[in-house]
Amino acid sequence: VALRSLDARTLLGVAASARGTGARLRRHRSVVHRTDLERLIVRGHREFPHQVDGDPLGSTRHLELVHRPRSLSLVRPVAPG
Repeated sequence: VALRSLDARTLLGVAASARGTGARLRRHRSVVHRTDLERLIVRGHREFPHQVDGDPLGSTRHLELVHRPRSLSLVRPVAPG
């Protein structure tokens, strides 16, 4: 999901839809919704700051995001009893 606009009305509508079924989110004119991408490159007109999990990583002119569906295994402990 990518937003074409960051105005308050768009953000509130998208947030409300995301908390529900997400149907309105997928149809919103200011939202790009894609499920068929393996790689995405974000290019800025100038350097922009970025972060991961709240940790600032500095500024860059482009980011390459790659989808790796089986790159992380989660182990959930079972409660005794």
